Amino acid sequence: MAGSSACIKISGYVSAGTEFSVAGAKGIGPGPFATKSNVGIDSQSAVSAETQFETPLGPGRVYVQVGHDSYRQ
Repeated sequence: MAGSSACIKISGYVSAGTEFSVAGAKGIGPGPFATKSNVGIDSQSAVSAETQFETPLGPGRVYVQVGHDSYRQ
């Protein structure tokens, strides 16, 4: 920030993925999931802000991150 010793950083990310499991596939043993195929979509997003500044007691830092994660079948 102009005129001060503070520094502000704003960042974030977005990611997405899919998951497929086929009934009877290797690694899926007997049980409730063995007879059912699954398809899922996973998404994640976040934004963060970080501020660093000097204080009379030394360096100060404030970091805040807000995100969301969802999984749908």
